[in-house]
Amino acid sequence: MATGTSGLAQKIVEGAYDATEAPQEWISKSNMAKYAETNEQVVSSGGQMVNALVEQKKRREEAENQKQLSEWDKLANSAIEDSQYMTEDEYGTLTNELEADRELFINASKEEKAILLNNMETKRDEIENVKTFRTTLSVSATDEDGIKGNQDWLLSNDGMEYKDILSGEKSMIEEGGKYGYMMYDSSIQEDRIAELEQIESEIELIDAQGGTDGNFVEIWTGLNRRKEELLNEINEADINPRGDQVFKSVYDMEQTIKYQSFDREINNKAVEFATNAQTLGSQVPQGSQGNFNYESTYQLIENEITNKGNIRSLMEDKHVGGQSWEASMVEALSKATYQDLGVDLTNMGMDAETLGDLDPTKGDNKITSSDIDGIMMSLKNNKEMTKDYITTYYTNFVQQNYLNGYNSRPKPTPVEDDFDGQNL
Repeated sequence: MATGTSGLAQKIVEGAYDATEAPQEWISKSNMAKYAETNEQVVSSGGQMVNALVEQKKRREEAENQKQLSEWDKLANSAIEDSQYMTEDEYGTLTNELEADRELFINASKEEKAILLNNMETKRDEIENVKTFRTTLSVSATDEDGIKGNQDWLLSNDGMEYKDILSGEKSMIEEGGKYGYMMYDSSIQEDRIAELEQIESEIELIDAQGGTDGNFVEIWTGLNRRKEELLNEINEADINPRGDQVFKSVYDMEQTIKYQSFDREINNKAVEFATNAQTLGSQVPQGSQGNFNYESTYQLIENEITNKGNIRSLMEDKHVGGQSWEASMVEALSKATYQDLGVDLTNMGMDAETLGDLDPTKGDNKITSSDIDGIMMSLKNNKEMTKDYITTYYTNFVQQNYLNGYNSRPKPTPVEDDFDGQNL
């Protein structure tokens, strides 16, 4: 039988066996051959079916994504045209609150009226903030430099929460004197997973020390009880990923919109630095050697771009060369080997057989896609290292433009260009 079939294809094969199985003595050699041939055909057709199902699922997902993005556009444009920043329910809630404040004001003392008036001023400012936020959200959703250009986020659980604000499915609420919305927060699940990992480490430590037979039995029992609670909470959140809701003020949400948008200001700086470098390179006198100051440029990039810019945008958006830093890193890693990263698998105490099992590329030591995902996740979690990589990336971009300018100079004949790039 053919090997390497997918799960679905394997189930089809097993089903074929169940349907055609007969006592061994009933099957002649010729029938055995036909039986094997039939199974090969089932495997082949199963593989084709799996491929078709994968393609069908992919098309459905793409169609659904386009539908969601179209709804984003429609809702955002409608909100801008109507200048509507509250739903009918929100207006009703606010009206009831104001009516209640009015009744209090009528019967209040002079001092109480002063407090109520002050509260009214604060409430008016908060309502104005909601209006400004709804406008900001609507405009950003129609601007390629805004969240409109960040389709991955628009289609994420976080992004869909903001879409529900525009559609009116989410209503403004007041909490602690602030107006805002109950919004999904992915960090809640992340915190659960982090706590679970910590608890599992503590349980393993107690088990290794034999503490369950001594003084640590109560602690061990409590840890396992909490572990079970966390597993249930994590499972529930996986089933209902947008169920983790927290109150977010409109200020917090405006910061999210800014963070998920394209950092045009920093992009302009990067282009300006590169353009100036190209001009400087083109103005180096003939017969002189190019002298690009890498260290000072690195410091400039670090101070003016990395430290001041939107780090998400610098990582994920296409600022230079038509490709993002993240995509460039993934591309570079996909062409690298473990040795290129200073990792020697042969010196990690593994025999040849074990090494072969662990190396899916069977000896060429190329970095796997799962390894690349892990590396990129580690980089994003290590902010200082990521900043260093990003600063280097944009410094190299400026340097390359300096080189382009230098190499584009008209070269007199027969004078030979003596620049060898050693000082770059």
